[in-house]
Amino acid sequence: MVVVRRYTYEQAAEGIQRTFYQHFSDPVVGWASVPGLLVEPNIKWENVQQREAPAVNAPWMRFQIQHVDGEQDSFGLNGEGSFEARGFVTIQLFYPQDQNGLISARQLAKVLARAFRGKTGVDEYCGIIFRNVRINEVGPEDRWFQINVLANFEYDEEQ
Repeated sequence: MVVVRRYTYEQAAEGIQRTFYQHFSDPVVGWASVPGLLVEPNIKWENVQQREAPAVNAPWMRFQIQHVDGEQDSFGLNGEGSFEARGFVTIQLFYPQDQNGLISARQLAKVLARAFRGKTGVDEYCGIIFRNVRINEVGPEDRWFQINVLANFEYDEEQ
């Protein structure tokens, strides 16, 4: 018997964040696998106020989830039916510009991309599907080199 997993926006956001962080914090393939990176980079999560400015000598990230599209998969009475939600995750990676900054930034960007590439959500969030994972080098700005990692997602929406 096939079980259709449906999620509210809030549940989907939690599932996307958990999927990312489970991979990111893994001691073998996560952030610790990047040579020379000794401290876990600070992550600025949406709607969580940061009290301190980012350290100028350590990488940091901004994690965003954006719903941008959806469609009705089936019809029902009075607006009932099956709906699919789609969007994308953007992780903005800021790495200090120094002798190895660009090399290390690209290595960390690969770690971030592997969190979603070819995967579904973890555990009870396995109904979230990730596609079209890509890395976009933005370039230098002030003290930082910026790389964005983007991943499209889709899931069946709970009404």
